[in-house]
Amino acid sequence: MIINHQVFDGANLRALIDEKMRGGEDWERAIFGFMHDWFSPSADVLMHTSGSTGVPKAMTFPKTALVASARATIKFFGLLPGDKVLLCLPGQYVAARLMVVRAIVGGLDLVMVPPGGNPLAQLTCAIDFAAMVPLQVERAMNETPEKFSLLRRLIIGGAAVSLSLGRKLAHLDTHVWETYGMTETLTHVAVRCLTGKDASDHFEALPGVHFTLTDADCLVVHVPHVTPQPVVTNDMVALSDGRYFRLLGRADDVINSGGIKIHPVKIEFLLAPLIKTPFAITSEPHELLGEQVVLVVESGVQFPCPQTLFADIDKHQRPRKIYMVDALPQTESGKIRRAFLKACLKQARLLWERNA
Repeated sequence: MIINHQVFDGANLRALIDEKMRGGEDWERAIFGFMHDWFSPSADVLMHTSGSTGVPKAMTFPKTALVASARATIKFFGLLPGDKVLLCLPGQYVAARLMVVRAIVGGLDLVMVPPGGNPLAQLTCAIDFAAMVPLQVERAMNETPEKFSLLRRLIIGGAAVSLSLGRKLAHLDTHVWETYGMTETLTHVAVRCLTGKDASDHFEALPGVHFTLTDADCLVVHVPHVTPQPVVTNDMVALSDGRYFRLLGRADDVINSGGIKIHPVKIEFLLAPLIKTPFAITSEPHELLGEQVVLVVESGVQFPCPQTLFADIDKHQRPRKIYMVDALPQTESGKIRRAFLKACLKQARLLWERNA
């Protein structure tokens, strides 16, 4: 196995794993702890979900499934033995662990850096393949934009790529993709290109993956090399020929206001160019409408007056209130914990309320 440009094999690798598990930093212990489990006689490994849609849970997968997932990524992105791959994500989650497995399976050079806010800050070597979350990409763009020239390919996952971030990335020479996946599918099963002539608003399936829909137009993921059972999601999509889809929003996030079904992510997409700090769309009970749309912003935010802010939103879908909170509930990857967001409204400060 190649780690930070050095080849470790047999006893040397075991010694390194033991050393880092005993005396490494927290982030190193998480990664090398997984390596210890990976090279153990057990046929299975334990994974934990991020908790973005509820309480985090533990899941067990056969190692053969992780190998198959790794091979699909290696094939799709054309990775070759010796290519340098950047590991800058928390080692307790599936995205980091699959990067380790890709390095092992593909003979890749695993370049490890602390999973901080800007993982490119101390980077000095060229990287063939990197995976980051939007918060990391945003900070790196603001602090060290020149370092992106070191990245040949970059995938972004864990949370949606905002319109504003997508615009910042569009001019890069780096090939950038947004990913779609979850712990249940062992990371990404589809990607959409964000840069160059192939930029698209549709996700494309990885090798061996195809999609169908439930009766409620929610995505069903068929990834037989990972799990024999289809993975039914709550993500509502517009599907094309079983391999391409456009995300519409989560079914459990849909707001039913006066009989009109509203996807929060659609409104957030329209507001993104106008609000420069974290915000989210949610709902609260309304006596006549059942639910009413509200905008929640973090303290210190500045934005145009509501009439201008909501000008491009259909009148039946415009937020009727604006609340302010100290911080939006988010996962480590920056994904809004929408199930907890509504509870925050009880302590939120009301900034504006629409008249009738």
